[in-house]
Formats: sequence, structure tokens, C-alpha cells
Amino acid sequence: MSDVPYLVADIGGTHARFALADPYQGVGRPVVLKCADYNGIVEAVEHGRALLNSEPVQGACFGVAAPVTGDAISMTNSSWSFSARGLRSALGLESLYIVNDFAAQSMGLSHVDEASLRQIGNGSRVNNEPIALIGPGTGLGVSCIVSSSSTPIVLAGEGGYVSLPVQDEREIAIWQVLRRRYSRVSAERVLCGSGLVELYLVLCELDGQQPGLADPPQVVKEARSDKTGLAREAVEIFMALLGDTAGNVALTMGARGGVFLSGALLDSISSMLEDSRFRARFDNKGRGETFVREIATTLVLDPFAALGGCLQIIIANQNPVQLTEIGYVAS
Repeated sequence: MSDVPYLVADIGGTHARFALADPYQGVGRPVVLKCADYNGIVEAVEHGRALLNSEPVQGACFGVAAPVTGDAISMTNSSWSFSARGLRSALGLESLYIVNDFAAQSMGLSHVDEASLRQIGNGSRVNNEPIALIGPGTGLGVSCIVSSSSTPIVLAGEGGYVSLPVQDEREIAIWQVLRRRYSRVSAERVLCGSGLVELYLVLCELDGQQPGLADPPQVVKEARSDKTGLAREAVEIFMALLGDTAGNVALTMGARGGVFLSGALLDSISSMLEDSRFRARFDNKGRGETFVREIATTLVLDPFAALGGCLQIIIANQNPVQLTEIGYVAS
């Protein structure tokens, strides 16, 4: 095999992560760029490639925060849109695989070091059973692996758009405010970075308080320092709703192989996650509780897991196993 590396990328709504990779050496040191600094994906990829000092590359695999159903790609929480074939041509690549970012995350899970995994609550991971991944970031990503054999089958859905599973009176009051604003309240409306802020603002509105926080880091910082304030309540409700949503995914997919949680937002609130209602709401599934309480919920601490997943997709396509069910091969 050629010594020329591949380019792998995890391109979300906020950050784009790039690295060089090959099947023998794995993924190299990544570079991270802010998407808002670039006019489009070509400009961002070219800058990332320049920072990696790589010319040429054999090909590339990009995980993007978007549904990938064909050549035309529109980023979910970004203004970027592009043609996969056009991108391959503009970058001068021999081959380019475009997949959903959470499909790439899922493909990378089996290669994440155990030291980068932290279990939340009880349960166990059963080998060769379906695995689910959920992650609040700029949006809410959800994906599943329905086989953990040498050629995993990844389901790259749009699970962030399911309905928000409210339960108690406080959550119902929040939902009513949001429904008036947006007509329909999806899980992603609350379970993402901007959603955490909106959750805090709605609580301020309900309690007649003047809001003083404007972005996720401010809300998280305030939640850590004041355990009785509305920022802390916003984080606690966020974690409860995330647990409920994750439990729904576990039931739907029969995810006895485990439910994994990822994303920088969760990293920032991980110290509060263990003692939150996350796991209680995950388990609180009525007649389904016996099933879900045996399932492990695990926080992924490796922010570059999707890059490893992109490499696995490249390797699988060389075998050759065409994984077009989780993405698009630009040719």
C-alpha cells in the first residue's frame, strides 16, 4: 500500500477537525478549526490540509453534520451546502467518502481506548448486540450500530428531530412556552448548546427573573457555582431530558450493546452528570424498565472518535465492502 496518507475529517456545525491517517499508523495529530471562520467547506478543508502539511493524499472520508442521502449535502446547523462530487473535484481527490458525522462516530467507537470511556450508572455492554450513540452539540446527533462484526451496519438517522419527552409539571410548562414559539418541540430544540441556553431563558421567563447569561459556557459555569439558581436547574433538566431521550433510543434500537454519549457540551457538565436524574430517567420506561436498566450508558471522552471512524470506513471500502448505506461515495 502507498505511503501517501488519507485525509479524515469531522465537520460539525461549530468545529471542523482534520487529521491524516493510514491503516497501519492510525490517525495522526488533529487540527481543529472554527467553521464560522470560513465561507464554505472547500476553504475550510484546504486550510486544514495546509496546516497538516499534506500534499498529496490518497483520498478522504469526511463525517459531516447533515443527512447524507446523495450528492447534494446541506449542513444541518450551518449555512454550508455542497456537492460531494464537486467537493472531490475541487480538492483534487481520487476518492471521497461522505458520511453522517454520527455514523463516523459510531464506526470509531470500537477503537476508542477504555481509558476514554466513563460509565454513568449501572448496566453492562453485551458483545455483538446493537449499540446506540447520542450526542448534544450544535445539534443533537443519534446513530446506531446494529452489528458489531467485522463489517458493522450503521444506521445514520436523524433522531434529534423526535419529540421532546417531557414528564413533570415544570417540563410541561417549559414545553408549552417552546410550543408557542416553534409549533413543534423536538428533542434537538433543547438538547444542544443553544438549547441549553434557551432552556435557561425559558426558566427565567416562567419565574419572572431577568436573564443574565447568554451562551452555554456561561450557563454551565453558573450552574457549577450556584446549585440553587436557574442555570443549575436548566442543566439538571437538560440532563434529565437527555436521559429520557437516550432511554427511548435504547428501547427503539434494542441497544443491549450499550448507549454511548459524546460531545464537548457533555464533557463540560460531566461532573454533574453522575448525580443527575439522567440515569433515573433513562430507566423510567414503565414496562420497558426491566429491559433498559440492564443497558450501560457510557460517556465518550475522546473528542476525535469520529476521525478514527472515518479511517475505518476507508479501510472497509478497500476490503472491498461498500458502506454506501451510511454515506455517499463521490466518484
